[in-house]
Parts: sequence; C-alpha cells; structure tokens
Amino acid sequence: MRFFTRLKNSTKLIRKRFLYRMKMRLKYYLNRQSKDPVFIVATRRSGSNLLLDYLKSIPNTSFKAEILNSRMSYGIRRRFISKRTVLRHIAHSINYSEHRIFGTKLISSQMQTHGIVLQDLKNLFPSVRFIILYRQSLLDQFISLKIAEKTNVWQWIDNGFLLPDSIDIDLHELNCFCGEVKTFYEGILASSWLRERSLIISYEELVSDPHGLFNRSVFPFLDVSASRIWSVTKKQNNKRPFEIVNQYEKLKKLINEESLTQDYSFRQEAVVV
Repeated sequence: MRFFTRLKNSTKLIRKRFLYRMKMRLKYYLNRQSKDPVFIVATRRSGSNLLLDYLKSIPNTSFKAEILNSRMSYGIRRRFISKRTVLRHIAHSINYSEHRIFGTKLISSQMQTHGIVLQDLKNLFPSVRFIILYRQSLLDQFISLKIAEKTNVWQWIDNGFLLPDSIDIDLHELNCFCGEVKTFYEGILASSWLRERSLIISYEELVSDPHGLFNRSVFPFLDVSASRIWSVTKKQNNKRPFEIVNQYEKLKKLINEESLTQDYSFRQEAVVV
C-alpha cells in the first residue's frame, strides 16, 4: 500500500513538473523579457527560509523558494540531467516571473549536485546579483540540521511543531560539517568579480534586526523603495546547546571553539557596491 502511495505521489509530481516546464518554455520563447535575477546563496539551516519570506513581502518583486529542489513541481530532478539543462531551467524560471526583479535561493548542496558555480550564473545573466547568507554559529546551524532531520520539518509556519527533548551529536560529523560549510563560503567569496554584485549578511543580524538590515542594506542593494516586511516563518529551536544536546559538557571539552564560528562581515565593506 505504501509503495503505491509513493508511486502515485511521484507520478503526480512528474505530471505537474512537466506542465509547469512546458508553460515556462512557451513564455521563454514567445515572450522573453529583461529580468534582474537575484540569487540567495546559502547552506542548509542558515536561515534562507526566513530571509526568503522577508524578500517575498517586498512589493513588485518575485521570489521563489528553490527552483533546483527535486521535490517541488517548479524544481528539477537531481540525476540523469546535464548542467546545460539545469542552467536552461534556471533561465526559463527567471523569465517566467511576472516582475523585473526575480529572486530564488540556491543551496550549496544543490549547486554541487549539478556542478554549478557562481561564474556560470554570471555568464548566463550579465546583470546577476547575489545575496550570500551565512550563519556565524556553525554549532547552532548543525543543531538545527539535526533537529530538522529528526523531525522531518524543515520550515515551521504553524503551531504544530514539537521540538525534540534532546538530540545526539557525533563529533566527527560535526567537524566535517563545519569544514564543508567553511570551504563552500571561502570558495565563492574568493571570486574577485563578486564584490561588485553581492551582499553578504549573517543569520544573526537578520534575526536581531530585520527591518534595520533591510533599510540599511537590502533595499539599497535591490534598488527598490523601502517597505514594510514580514515573515510567517518561526524559529524552530529556542533552546541553547547545553539544553538540547545530550552529554553537551563532555562534548564541549572535545570541541575546537574556533572551528565552530565563521564571520565574513569584514568583507562586507569591500564586497557591497
């Protein structure tokens, strides 16, 4: 019974995706328009859902979740697909937007799956801009990932979410995660041309003062008028690490504190136009 349910859902997704892609292609070839694409580049559990929610509330702009997410009808499958096809899908998705400013988020794992780098997007869209979102506390980011994996809830927008009483953390897995995340950000920020078309923001400043951040940085970067912003996304974990991680004190003695943090704010002045 479960097999047939999965098969039915999979078939439904394929049909919806096929129809959506056909409509995008028709508009792309019959009514191609000039767009100003904005890509939110982030890693998992760095706050991209929250940022995207705020961006969606800006009038006369369009922001869509993950156009490379294989589980979405507007996404694309992960395997047996060429990089050229993926880039074409991105171009079609951007043209399908009703507004000149269109944004979407690209998660590092999706980019790596399809072999996409920021230079590919620059080559495809001469006016492309990037909002690079990172989380200063890699421990909090990893805990958030473990909670999402344990509950299978990746975005909380209602009151039905139940936070686990505790989670286990494997030190080796944590260290590998921190290394991968840092390598990803250091890699993309190494591009010298990026400084002319990027905005770097941290999850921590987004949470502490979203309106100030948008008025100070995001609205000028997007070249749009300031407006009221809001979000329906809720923070899943309000506990501190020692309150939710099993044997936290024992784990803390083995943790390299420096490896659990990252800060790219010093690059902000050099990167933002």
